[in-house]
Amino acid sequence: MAKIINNLEVGLDEDLDEKLAWMEPQHGPYRILRQSIDARPRQSVHFVYSLEVAAAHETLSQRSFELAKVKVKGQALKGERPIIVGAGPAG
Repeated sequence: MAKIINNLEVGLDEDLDEKLAWMEPQHGPYRILRQSIDARPRQSVHFVYSLEVAAAHETLSQRSFELAKVKVKGQALKGERPIIVGAGPAG
């Protein structure tokens, strides 16, 4: 059964595969669910990962999903103001 690892911090000079091998020595394939950069501490900028990790003899299932189509009539966005989300040091 796959295991979820949240908030795995990996330095800019570190390797994700090496850190994962240290934490889970007998792991199988893994999938990155989320990757972000934490630049709040200026002296120690690092990546933050959420991973789905399978055991050595397992495989990860393929995830598939369908997105709903959005219909836009002509130039519906003309004249509308954009929305800006996020304003952190890495964004």
